[in-house]
Amino acid sequence: MKRISVFLVLCFIFLGQLLVHAQTSTVKKPKRVKVRPTFTEGIRVEGSMIFTYVDEKRRRRLTLDLYRPAEQDGPLPAIVMFFGGGWQNGRPALFAPLGQALAQRGYVCVVPEYRLSGEAPFPAAVHDCKAAIRWTRANAGRFGIDPNRIAV
Repeated sequence: MKRISVFLVLCFIFLGQLLVHAQTSTVKKPKRVKVRPTFTEGIRVEGSMIFTYVDEKRRRRLTLDLYRPAEQDGPLPAIVMFFGGGWQNGRPALFAPLGQALAQRGYVCVVPEYRLSGEAPFPAAVHDCKAAIRWTRANAGRFGIDPNRIAV
């Protein structure tokens, strides 16, 4: 009886080792490469346009990216899109694919940068967003935007 118990224990140990080795993968995973699609056919992309300075010495500038159809008949509606992140993180480039898609559908898309909470305390980001909207309205004629049809 004792010999059978020892034999069974050794069998379980041996089988347990087989199960552990069965999970080992010898296949190398392919290296992942991030690819950001661009859909710039039929649209104009005007990036890093300065819309305001936020310090007295004009060193810290805020920029925006503007996406619009390459060919347009008259003023178009505009959408000002602010990237999310709870005022703590993010960047305008996150909305590049959406801005391009909206421009292909006949909208002018404005994606401004704003100061995050780590750089300037509340309500600095709100002031930056308002400045971007004012800039969009002031430059509506230059970029073929209908100033009465600007959405946020």
